[in-house]
Parts: sequence; C-alpha cells; structure tokens
Amino acid sequence: MSVTLSASLYGQEQKSVLKTAEEAYARKEYAVAGALYSRIAHSKGDKMPIGRWIKMALSYQQIGDFEKASEIYQHIVTRPDRPAGAFFNYGEVLRQLEQYTAAREQYNQFSTANADSLQLKNMALQSCDSAAVWAQQPSAVQLKPVKELNTPGSDMVSGVVKNGLVIMSNGYRSLAMKGNPESHPATDKRTEQPYYKAYLYRQFTADNSNRFLEELSPALFEKYDYHIGPVCLNRTEDTLYATISIQGGAVSGVRLLQLYQSVKQNGQWSSLVLMPGINISGYSSSQAVLSTDGNTLYLVSDRPGGYGQTDLWYAEKQADGSWGQPVNCGNKINTIAAEIFPTINEEGALYFSSKGHPGMGGFDIFRAKGAKASWNTPENMKAPFNSGADDIGLILQDGRGYLSSNKQNGPGKDDIYSF
Repeated sequence: MSVTLSASLYGQEQKSVLKTAEEAYARKEYAVAGALYSRIAHSKGDKMPIGRWIKMALSYQQIGDFEKASEIYQHIVTRPDRPAGAFFNYGEVLRQLEQYTAAREQYNQFSTANADSLQLKNMALQSCDSAAVWAQQPSAVQLKPVKELNTPGSDMVSGVVKNGLVIMSNGYRSLAMKGNPESHPATDKRTEQPYYKAYLYRQFTADNSNRFLEELSPALFEKYDYHIGPVCLNRTEDTLYATISIQGGAVSGVRLLQLYQSVKQNGQWSSLVLMPGINISGYSSSQAVLSTDGNTLYLVSDRPGGYGQTDLWYAEKQADGSWGQPVNCGNKINTIAAEIFPTINEEGALYFSSKGHPGMGGFDIFRAKGAKASWNTPENMKAPFNSGADDIGLILQDGRGYLSSNKQNGPGKDDIYSF
C-alpha cells in the first residue's frame, strides 16, 4: 500500500511540475521552464515527448546557455521522431559556440520547402564558411573587457554623452549609487535576471583617473517598472529618448517596448511622454538613435510592413519639431531575421546588429553608409568585433571604441569591451 501511495504521489508531483513548466514556457519564462523540463527529463528520459525536449532546448537557447542547449539538441537529433527544424536550431547553437564545421553538418541535414527557411539555411551555410576564415585572420585590434563596468549580470553600452558613456545594465542595481543598494531587485521571469536601468559613466580626463558611475536621472524613471533602456540623448543633451517596457500586464509573456521623450528645461527634465506617431498599438518600438544632424531618428520595430522579425525604421523631424511617421530603412539593411541596436558614428556611418546577414553566429555587428532608406551593402565587421556570440552596440568616442557581447569566458552575462 505504501508503495502504491508513493507512486501515486510521485505521479501527482510530476504532473504538477509538468503543468508548471508548460505554463512558464507559454509565458516565455524560459529560465524557469528550462529548469523544470530538465527535472522531468532527468526522471523520464526518452519517455518525455519530443515536443518537451524541444521546448527545453529552446528555453536554454533563449537564456544564452548554449552549452546546455547543445547537449539537449545532441540528444534530440538522434531520436526518430525529431522535427526537421531541430537540425537548424542545433546548427544555430553550434555556430554560437564557434563550432563551425559541426554547425555546417547540422544545417546540411535540415530540409525544408519553405522559401524563407531555405534562405536562412543557405545564409547559415555561407556564414559557417566565412566565419571559419574570419576567425583565423590576424587583427591589429584587441578587445579588452572594461573591468570597472562589467558585473556578473548584463552590462551594455548604448550611447555617448560629453566625456562619458550611456549604459544599460541589470548588474549595477546592487551597488550604492546616491542611495541604498537594492538587495532584492525585481527580476524578469524570462531570464531570472533583474530588470535593466540606465546609467551614466563619466570620464573627466584623458587617462580616466577621475570617473564615476551613476544612475541616469532616477527621478525621471522611478515610476516605471520593468526594463528601462537603452536611452539616447541629443548632442546638446537637453532631449532624451528612452525605451521602456510597456506598463501593466504582458501579452503572452511578451512585454512590448515603447519610446518616450523628455526635454530638459531650466535644468530639469520634463515628465516622460509617449512619442506620438512613433509608437503603434500592439507592436514594439525601441532603441532610438539620432543622425549626426539630429533630423532623423532611427528605431527598431516589429510593426507591419517590415521584412522580418524586427527591422530598422526611420522618422524625419518636422518643421514644428515633431517626428513624422516611421518609414522602413529598406532591404539593404533589413532581412527576414532580426535587426537591432543601431548606432550612428563617424561620418554618419550606421552600425547595427543582425542575424539575417551572413555572420559569425548570434547577432553580428555591421557597418553601412547611407541614410534613411538608401544604403550601400552592409559590411560585416568580422573578428574581433564579431564572434559566435551576440555582439551589439558598437560605439566610437574620442578615438576609443566600445561594444557589448556575451562572448564565452566573459565575466558576466553580457559584457562591455573597449578597443
């Protein structure tokens, strides 16, 4: 009787764990879902349906644990009931781990009649060949992690100000900055990491002997929950554009992003207001950056009329100072995959990250010359700027460059590198 009872309770526990895992996955709480599916797989092995193995692998892929995801896909592709897409996903993970020969083998086993998927497969195969060559080419540039800016969390450069950098981070929240540190900051259930905030890193001298890090205008953002950033300031630093997660309930686990604007008057920032004409209901608008002359605003959006998952768009400043309706930057820049994190640097050059152009893995950084919807073919920045990891947000300032990456063996989840 006791054996029967124990088995019954075990079955109920498994059902409860499974239900919790499925609900977490549906809400895109990948850190939670991955751990729960792993717990079930440990006890059930091949008896766990292939669909749950796929969800487990995708969960670890989404939170950037590519070693764990690789182990899971290695098992999945040996099963007779594997879906064809598992080969492609395994190839993507191996490419992020810079195992290009193994990645090519997986991509070659992926068969599809879907035109977009076939295009992505061919791009991935081309990328494996290019990346293997680029990774071996010598470079005069050396990337160095910026020790004073990196934490065990996620830290990213997002822009520049006079004598300083604009940063978004979830790792600084435990630090004391003009007040008490947060011992238990609210966390994003998708990653089990704290939400991002925006910061300023000031550099007052050429040798950086005098510097400090502070939260960017905490009074301006204190009423907003969830992620804050990136933040962009204009050249005179009296107008800022902030990406903020939509307040209130999330839709299917996804919290859409919106762009806000604030103007400094008499030394004080006005209350943030949603940018009229830029945001569109039901879709994200984020990561604003200004052209060199300040008359064109570039942004990232998944709104209708684009080419892929997220595209780069632009809006033009009107005579009354408002912004016109966003226009797509065109198919020289945008692809059927995702484009993110635009920055404008020397001579008005556009830098952005993409998964849709041939690259080394994850998001690669590209450089393009042009404006608005007219661009030349984007140039992959290659190694060492790019790697199998997600490389984003290349910034140039006074002869130094910065970018952010979740490269292997870095000190945190995402780290800031200088060159």
